[in-house]
Amino acid sequence: MKRKENLAKHVRLAMMIVMAIGAWLTLASITLNYGSSGASISNTIMGLLLVILAIVASRSPLEASPVCWIIGAIGVWLALSPFVLGYTDQLLVMANNLWTGLITVILSAFAVGEAQGLEQTLESH
Repeated sequence: MKRKENLAKHVRLAMMIVMAIGAWLTLASITLNYGSSGASISNTIMGLLLVILAIVASRSPLEASPVCWIIGAIGVWLALSPFVLGYTDQLLVMANNLWTGLITVILSAFAVGEAQGLEQTLESH
C-alpha cells in the first residue's frame, strides 16, 4: 500500500511542477518582453494546455499515462518552436523554451513511469 501511495505522490509532484512551468510560460511573454508574436502566442497556448493537462493527470494518477504523453509532446514542441517559428535570434526566449521544454519532457517521462508502476502495483494485488 505504501508503494502505491508513493507512486501516486510522485505523479502529483511531477504534475505540480508541470503546472508551474505552464503558468510561467503563460506569463513569460509579459515578463521576458517577447518581440515575436509567434513565440508569445505559442507559449501562452502551450502554457495553458500544460496547466490544464497537469491538473487532469494529477487528479487521477492511475490514468495519467496518456495525458503525460501529450505533456511530453508539448515539451518537445516547446524545445523545437524557436527553430520552427523562427525566433532563434531572441536568445532569452529561445533559452526559456529549450529549458522548459527539456524539463517538461523529463517530468512527463518520469510521471509516465510512475503511473505505469502504479498500474502494475494494482494489477499484482
